[in-house]
Amino acid sequence: MLVPEVSDEMTAWLRVQVEADKTAAELAIWSTDPDAAAATWTAGSRAGQWGPDWYVIDGHDEGVVPSVRPQAADDKAVAAHIAIHDPRDVIADCDAKLRLLDLHEPIEGVGGGIECEACGPNNGSPPGTIAVIRDDDGFWPCATVLVLASGYRHRDGWQESWSA
Repeated sequence: MLVPEVSDEMTAWLRVQVEADKTAAELAIWSTDPDAAAATWTAGSRAGQWGPDWYVIDGHDEGVVPSVRPQAADDKAVAAHIAIHDPRDVIADCDAKLRLLDLHEPIEGVGGGIECEACGPNNGSPPGTIAVIRDDDGFWPCATVLVLASGYRHRDGWQESWSA
């Protein structure tokens, strides 16, 4: 198995990606209303000239995206995708990812190398397998952080050497 060359550079880059997504979601909420309605989006349709006209609204029935008309995709599917990724859910997802990064911090291991605080020297490998030593530094980053980072592999700044 090839071992990717990874470093704190990857985890720093990943944290920036997640925090940027969270900020974008927070900025997409038009209201400072303390209830979650402004951050909860749903897709709907109304009769249009050439069939259903799909739109996305928030919990206050305000038009977030008044008309969804993609050029090369199904209007209903695009509207549903936008609504599923409403600010409330994106913020919760980003908070969970940031918590995972906090839980999987590198620490000094028993033998002096670096290992994951949550996974330990087994590096998140399945029981009965040999943990992958990433480099001379030890068992870092763990499999959890590598998999989490792979979800951002289509973003600018991703390095193929980080592939899990």
